[in-house]
Amino acid sequence: MAEIHDLIGRIGREQTLQLFDGDDDRRRVEWAASVMGVENPKRWYLHAGLCMVALPHSKPKTATAEHVLKNGRFTLILRPAPIGTKEGTNEVEYSGLPYGPKARLILMYMQTYAYRHRTRRVVLGDSMSEWFRRLGLQVTGGGKGTINAVQEQAQRIARCAFTFIEESANGKASRVRDQNLVQGLELFAQDDDEDTGPQQIPLFDGDAPPPKRRRKFNWVREIELTAEFYEHLLDNKVLLREDAIGKLKGSSWALDAYTWLAYRLRSVDKPTKLRWSLLQEQFGGGPISNPRMFRPMLTSALKDALAVYPEADVSIDEEGVTLRPSPPPVTADFHVVKAIGSR
Repeated sequence: MAEIHDLIGRIGREQTLQLFDGDDDRRRVEWAASVMGVENPKRWYLHAGLCMVALPHSKPKTATAEHVLKNGRFTLILRPAPIGTKEGTNEVEYSGLPYGPKARLILMYMQTYAYRHRTRRVVLGDSMSEWFRRLGLQVTGGGKGTINAVQEQAQRIARCAFTFIEESANGKASRVRDQNLVQGLELFAQDDDEDTGPQQIPLFDGDAPPPKRRRKFNWVREIELTAEFYEHLLDNKVLLREDAIGKLKGSSWALDAYTWLAYRLRSVDKPTKLRWSLLQEQFGGGPISNPRMFRPMLTSALKDALAVYPEADVSIDEEGVTLRPSPPPVTADFHVVKAIGSR
């Protein structure tokens, strides 16, 4: 994608657009032009470990489904935790795992809020609504609105358990460590008035039909990060650009590609080739039956991410992806990543 940035720098946005016919390429030119030359872009923060973790891209088939990711000697298992029991029964109820682009945006919001305000208690409300509006997302209510979708993903994140497994170099030993991001969450109940509206109940009219039962929703008001994760975030944050995230907000694949590049490129000291088979295991969340479907999916996501990351020196070919030493998306000091729980 360096070609696009070079062209824009030499001949400008309009003439560069004339060189491309495809909608995707023209969109990337627009994105690249919008981020080039911006001084002091707004910063977002994400834990370095989560830059290497790909949440599910689509809704898991069941609320109890687990998600396993492998990256070399490291394995991460995401497991949904209970949220209570179903009304009137003893059956355990689960939120399910977080998934899709909104879950990723919420994770970024939580950690950005915590870092900026130096607090473990993250409030979901007007500040998050304003934050989403800056990304160009419509903040809408109703059963299918943005607010409901965000609340659902926030609850899924809050009730997700992380298990890290690290194998030794010789493969003869392993270390298992459980780590939650969230210590607690504050819920409040709200009626869904979208269908019924307020009703007057005639107490003494035996012939009156019973009022239509309204649905109840548990809304997440506040999330509290665990002390261990919060302290680790302060020392192991990766800086991202808000305007770049705003362009990629609709694609979980592109968001994963961007955060991965932001983390990975800062530690590259020489050209490094990553083959498709390795990338497939990491980004796909395990083996994919048809690699020919994975490669174009990740290639498109990487091109989107590179369009809004002008400093990245990356090339893509038939064998894989080559990373070269590159500046971070936002210039800042960073620290060496330590294992969660280490001293």
